Amino acid sequence: MKLSSAEKKRLYNHYGEWAIITGASSGIGLELAKQLAIAGFNLIIHGRDIARLKAIEKDLKVLGAKEVKLVVADLAEPGGFEAIIQAAQHARV
Repeated sequence: MKLSSAEKKRLYNHYGEWAIITGASSGIGLELAKQLAIAGFNLIIHGRDIARLKAIEKDLKVLGAKEVKLVVADLAEPGGFEAIIQAAQHARV
């Protein structure tokens, strides 16, 4: 999946400079995180494996993300969503 320049600009202008990606450790979530990093978004990435998220954080910064916040939580557990909300509290998402 590649975002066109027009689509990158549209997303950034419409949604803001931050994006939240749940399930960013693999699969579709990881691919979305990479494409949004290339588009220059700051990212809040969520997963359950801190080691995996830290490795992904480095890759996302190389691709173009200026800032990356990590959220380690299990969304099936109480407080999982709250951790993401806390991370995004002061971000224009």
